[in-house]
Amino acid sequence: MTIKASYRLNTIIACCLLLAGCDKGLGDLQQFVQQIKSQPPGRIDPIPEFQPYQNFEYSSHDLRDPFKLVDFRRPDENPDDAQQAASGLKPDRDRVREPLEDFPLDTLRLKGTVTKDGVKWGLIFAPDNTIHRVVEGNYMG
Repeated sequence: MTIKASYRLNTIIACCLLLAGCDKGLGDLQQFVQQIKSQPPGRIDPIPEFQPYQNFEYSSHDLRDPFKLVDFRRPDENPDDAQQAASGLKPDRDRVREPLEDFPLDTLRLKGTVTKDGVKWGLIFAPDNTIHRVVEGNYMG
């Protein structure tokens, strides 16, 4: 028997098996459907009554507009406060610049912290591949 003949024989056997599965033996299925149809229909609960929606009327004609800028500063109420605010904190132009001020702030990375004698130091890695110790009050960026 050649390969072509065995292939043809296997194909014919497979087709016969597939066609044998198409039998009209649906009696048990039809009996089950008739049994379900003969049962009385189930009871469906009525639709629940919903309470009507109560509208809330928001009257804000006497309130401030939330989308307008509010100026919380009131120098006209106390002129001394306005003068004190104008003469408040100002940058010290005469101080010596610190080494970390030469680098942009986004290039500096915190690498860790060290506590020595109750003082907490931050370890900052700078773009020049050096690590600097900083404490509260040091300037960076």
